[in-house]
Amino acid sequence: HWDKFYTMIQEKVELQKPMVILLNEMDVGMARSGNVHTVRQLAIQLGMNYAYGVEFLELTRGTQEEQEATKTQRDSLSVHGNAVLSKCVIGDGMILKDPLPAQYFSDKPERGINADGFEVRLGGRMGLFVRIFQHPSPLIPDLHNFRADKFDIPESLPDHFVVGNVHKVEENVNNREILWNYFGFGAPAPNISIHEGNGVDLAASQHGVIVQGDFGPQFCSLGGLKKMNNYKIHKTFRVNCLPAGKVEIGPLSGDFFCSNMRASRAVEVTAPCDWSDAKKPLTMADHAIVSIEVASNKK
Repeated sequence: HWDKFYTMIQEKVELQKPMVILLNEMDVGMARSGNVHTVRQLAIQLGMNYAYGVEFLELTRGTQEEQEATKTQRDSLSVHGNAVLSKCVIGDGMILKDPLPAQYFSDKPERGINADGFEVRLGGRMGLFVRIFQHPSPLIPDLHNFRADKFDIPESLPDHFVVGNVHKVEENVNNREILWNYFGFGAPAPNISIHEGNGVDLAASQHGVIVQGDFGPQFCSLGGLKKMNNYKIHKTFRVNCLPAGKVEIGPLSGDFFCSNMRASRAVEVTAPCDWSDAKKPLTMADHAIVSIEVASNKK
């Protein structure tokens, strides 16, 4: 239902005029979503640039319900991933990807993993990270030149923010070092746990880091960032849109914002509901939409 999201952005005050949109689980060439590049189509509608990272190559047309709905169709490309949309110039992109256990690729039912064996796929959970800039520059690379032997400080780049979109990346020492490296924080202090340490923008041109996605509540501190959500208040999963403009969201808080910037407007949760038919509302996604406004770390 990506096409209805455009209308929702125009109608909901808290979602209007976004500078950055972070999207998980977006299809490209899947019959269940019209065999289109959903991210590109949405970016064109909103007049935004975009970066897209593939998470899975889908070997089936999705869940049992999705296969039933598309049984006379074929997938044209069969990929599924994460995206960053922005009004700004996007560059220096990096994908952090984890391997997955074999159960994800099996056609045997695995509870909570592969949609009872109907969703078979190749790939791995991932995070997509980019830097966003106000103006184009020959100094902005398309892809990040990651070096494991050196913690990068992006001093040569124009003024920018770091933006990330993460889908269930593992919390381990290796991923912590990759995140601190890309975020330009320098090496984490020695002899502390992987969830300790506060990231500081060491480059004068870097104005802050913000990451959002579907991950555990400690992922923020893994990257030296603070959690912006209140998990007791900001329930996001699962969404059920009900008649007469009512909605149920919960019991989980699974979509977090992480940042080293200050919030100029607190997190808000918006239900992805289409009440065009008040008696039979459409639930556009099982996760709620979370939004926030943050301010630069530099004056």
